[in-house]
Amino acid sequence: MSIGPVRKGLIILIIAGFLMISFSVQVIQAYNRQSAYNYAYKYAYKVCSDGYFWKGEKDLVRLGLGNSVPSDGVDCAHFVSCCIGNEPNEQGGGIDVPSRTEAYGEPGAEN
Repeated sequence: MSIGPVRKGLIILIIAGFLMISFSVQVIQAYNRQSAYNYAYKYAYKVCSDGYFWKGEKDLVRLGLGNSVPSDGVDCAHFVSCCIGNEPNEQGGGIDVPSRTEAYGEPGAEN
């Protein structure tokens, strides 16, 4: 199973950043570092629990929960949003991340 190098790098950054995030976020709202880690680990090679995947900057597709992640795409911000967030189908870290599309969380830094 293959995922893009950007998504692999993000997974490493998410796991490495959990300590810093948990200390800064706990003051504002509850954040569950272990749940965020578990979500990232579970969905590292799968479509996130909302079933959506960003194939391009404006190309949101519904691939279905738990399907394999395509080798191309720009799903990084969405993936991180789900990992740290409170996606209704399966909670990650518990932070309320606003959604501007039907997919949970942020679509990307440029959108």
